Parts: sequence; C-alpha cells; structure tokens
Amino acid sequence: MQVRDQVLWRRTGELQIGTCASRAVTLRGLSPAETALLLDLQVPRSREWLEDALARNGIAADRWESLWRAASTPPPRRADHPDRQVIALLDDHELTVRAGADLARRGARLVRDGQGPGALPALALLTDAYVSDPLRTAVLLRHDIPHLPIVVEDDGVTLGPVVRPGVTGCCRCLELARTDADECWPALATQLRVLPTPPVDVEVARVAIPIASRVAHAHLAGHVHGGGFRITAHTLLPVDPIPVHPACACAGLTPPSGDAHVPA
Repeated sequence: MQVRDQVLWRRTGELQIGTCASRAVTLRGLSPAETALLLDLQVPRSREWLEDALARNGIAADRWESLWRAASTPPPRRADHPDRQVIALLDDHELTVRAGADLARRGARLVRDGQGPGALPALALLTDAYVSDPLRTAVLLRHDIPHLPIVVEDDGVTLGPVVRPGVTGCCRCLELARTDADECWPALATQLRVLPTPPVDVEVARVAIPIASRVAHAHLAGHVHGGGFRITAHTLLPVDPIPVHPACACAGLTPPSGDAHVPA
C-alpha cells in the first residue's frame, strides 16, 4: 500500500496529495497520527504494517477507509481547452463582453447573469468601477463559482486574480487587507462604488481584453495562476495573489472539488 502521489505538508492538520495544483487533493482536519501515517505511506507498506499502525495509533477502520478514499481519488481532469464549458457574463461592460466573445471563439458557451440550463458556470466574468461589487461577489462565493473580477479605474484596469472559492482569497479579503492598511478605506470604497464608471483607454482595452481571455482560458484548462495583472497606458504589471484574510467568512468555506475535508 502506497499513496498515489507525493504527500506535502501544508500546515497542522492539513496535507496536499500531489505537486500539481490543478490535480492535487488537499486533506483537512487530520489528527497528528493520521498526518504521520499518510507521510509514512509515501513508500510501499504491507497490509500487516498498516493494520499494526492503525491499532497502535487508535485510528478506527471506517475512519481510515474514509481518509484513504479521499487521498486516493484525484479530482476530475479538466480539458485542455474550454470547449462547451459555461462562462457567465454578469454585466454589459465592454471588457466583460469582449473577453467573453474571445472565449466563445475558443469554444466556450456564454450565458448571461449565470442563467442557463445545466450545471453552474465554470467561471464568471464581471467588471466594476473602482471596487468589485460585494453583493455580486458574495453570491458567486455562496454558490462556489470561480470568478474573474475586472476593476476599471481612472488610470487603467486590474484583471483578477481569479477567485476560486474555498481555495484562494476573495474580493472581500482584498478589501479587508486594504482596511488593515488604511482604516479610512471602507469610507472611500463606499463613495467609489457610486461614482460613474470611467472610460477605458483604447490602448488599455486593446491589451486588457486578450489578457483577460487568456487568464480565463488558463483557469478553465486547469492551469492555476494565482496572480492578476494591472494594465495602464504605459505599464503591464503583475498583481500578487489574494491571501485569505482571517476576518473574512470565505476562510471557512467548504473546499470545492479537489479538496477533501475528512470529518472526524
């Protein structure tokens, strides 16, 4: 008996099975003994060795069966292209619409406002002025829908990062981090949300639209990129991934497919 892939320690009570982010499984809620046992099973072990280890550490057979099943089952493999995957366009802003059109040319199926038959969208695109709309992003989080937030400001556009519910930080995590840095940020954000949407510079749009499409395409293909991009008329800069903020409710979300919480 041997774990199917490399076992990586993430933090206390949490292991990752596999090195590839798009194919890895995260196990949460592990006891110290369960953590040690899974790490030991990176090399082949006999059935007798396992039974002795379970008895010695007081791990019940049904608990181990549940744990082993979670560790042994990889998440469904995503296609290397977005054919037939559903993209929800949540507004009529030119960046949302034109990035969606580019994805449709690559084979994705577009729906408006997330409404359509079948499963939930594989990704939602939304564009806001100055600050992402917290009501829209909260609905997406509640339904475990990954989304690419696009924010238009006076001097440029910020694309992403893609929010993966239960895996990455969310737009509210970003707002909380901004509040930590500037206690006046909530007051500023409230005023920014009611300002008219600024126009997008033609050259900025020319660069931003294909990048937004490529970021979305990469997400659909399972190629995880944790960061985003900040685009102005003169610069193209990377944006750091959004860390999960401890005060945000998304920190307690149930992990989506690919992550496994093994109940005690």
